[in-house]
Amino acid sequence: FAVATNPEIDIVIELIGGYTIARELVLKAIENGKHVVTANKALIAVHGNEIFAKAQEKGVIVAFEAAVAGGIPVIKAIREGLSANRINWVAGIINGTG
Repeated sequence: FAVATNPEIDIVIELIGGYTIARELVLKAIENGKHVVTANKALIAVHGNEIFAKAQEKGVIVAFEAAVAGGIPVIKAIREGLSANRINWVAGIINGTG
């Protein structure tokens, strides 16, 4: 995972799919202070809590808008449009796969 440890790289974009190797790459990138962008539904579903906790600990961003709702900007709408509200839980099944 040279890209995850290269000091000249600031952002790692993960498009591998699955969640085994993708998880290793994303966590290695975060550990090395890199922001991460992913469209990997499986990765977010299975390891999202671990990944977001590590990102918060390291002060980096994990962007995953395209991993939910077929790329509809749901996360951005909630994060920005409802920022004054306290949201404890969001759940649903929205799939853009045809």
